[in-house]
Amino acid sequence: YLAKKNRVRYKKLISQLNIREQ
Repeated sequence: YLAKKNRVRYKKLISQLNIREQ
């Protein structure tokens, strides 16, 4: 299971990708 820190980092990466796509 991912640690909270890793989950936050993952979320940040996803949000950055979403911004790029738009």
